[in-house]
Amino acid sequence: MWLNFDGVIMRNKIILIFILSGFGLFVIYQFLIDQTPTIPFKQETWQIQDSVSYNTSRLGMARDLVNRKLLVGKTREEVLELLGKTDSYGRENIISYKLVEKFWIIDPVSIELLDITFNEENKVEKAEIRFQKIG
Repeated sequence: MWLNFDGVIMRNKIILIFILSGFGLFVIYQFLIDQTPTIPFKQETWQIQDSVSYNTSRLGMARDLVNRKLLVGKTREEVLELLGKTDSYGRENIISYKLVEKFWIIDPVSIELLDITFNEENKVEKAEIRFQKIG
C-alpha cells in the first residue's frame, strides 16, 4: 500500500502514543500498586542485608509486625535484639528500618521505612510504615 509522507508521520505518532501509554501504565503499576503481601515475621530473614531480601521480605514482615502489634510494649534493647542494627539515628524516641528503596534508572525516588516510636519509659508505643519521597 502506498503511503505518502503525511501518512508515515501519522503512523509514527500513533506508534509513539502506544509506546508511551504502555510505559506510563508500567510506571503506574510499579509505583502505585502495592504488590507485597504480609509475610509472617522471621528474625533470621529480617536480618539478611542483601537487596533482594529488602525488596521481597522486609516490607511484608514489617506489615506483620505492625498489624499484629508485635513490637508494642518491647524495650529499645529488645527491639534492637530482635531486628538488629537500626538504619537511622538522631531522633531520641524514634528508630527506623529501611524496607524498600525504589529507583528511577539509577536515582532513588522513594523509600519505605518501619518507624518505631518509644514512650518516656523507653518502650514501644507504636510501629508504623512510612513512605517518603526522595528529591
